[in-house]
Amino acid sequence: MKSASSLGWRGLEVGYPPCGLAKFPDLSLAPGRVYALLGRNGAGKSTFLRTLCGLIPPVAGEVQVHDAPLAAMPEAERAAHLAYIPQSAERPADYRVRDVVALGGWRHGSLLQPAIDEAERCEAAMQSLGVAHLADRAVTQISGGEWQRVQWARAHMQDARWIVLDEPTAHLDFPAQQELARHIRHWQQEGRGVVLATHDPDWAGMLGAEIWLMADREVAVFASMAEAANSPVLEKCLGVRLEPLTDASGHTRWVPARSG
Repeated sequence: MKSASSLGWRGLEVGYPPCGLAKFPDLSLAPGRVYALLGRNGAGKSTFLRTLCGLIPPVAGEVQVHDAPLAAMPEAERAAHLAYIPQSAERPADYRVRDVVALGGWRHGSLLQPAIDEAERCEAAMQSLGVAHLADRAVTQISGGEWQRVQWARAHMQDARWIVLDEPTAHLDFPAQQELARHIRHWQQEGRGVVLATHDPDWAGMLGAEIWLMADREVAVFASMAEAANSPVLEKCLGVRLEPLTDASGHTRWVPARSG
């Protein structure tokens, strides 16, 4: 796995032409970092992630990889740069877990002529993400949390430079959220970049993410959760104020401020 490609955008506005949902400041993202987008329902978080991955066109501006327009790249080349894990992916009928994970490797070969090492890579991806014991189960017969893990394994199999996750903790219990955090840190260590949308500022802060707050059709950028929490933009973004809480291990957690 090579270091992540440079990823960024210029003049970006997302939405559904001709209507825009949000404008983003020009940014160039650094490999090996986590970026977390926070905003209320309907603000445009999922629309941004889909635009970032080239699944829908921007209202204005362009996404760039190595300063080249993402929209001009063939699909297989885009897949080498960006792996997208949606908030709720449809489960294909009659597919086993191993079949879905294997689909992540299509850019290394084709459906008719898979890469020579595909079976080994698929097994390694399932082992790494903890779904090997489900390999021959139908995807319609596993839980929501297990289905999330299958999506992580598919993205791992894709071997993209950037992992893009939409509300990745939505179906996860607390141990699974901690497990995902460990996988994200491992992806960082491998040199991958991670962009995610979440409703959970505390989880984003735990990851040490750069924070993007989406409010009033604009996006404000902060270096950390601590910096974002001190901004009036955060209450507009989330609808609540946050306050720091130091846990028994000395880590700062971010919780809704008590009223009164």
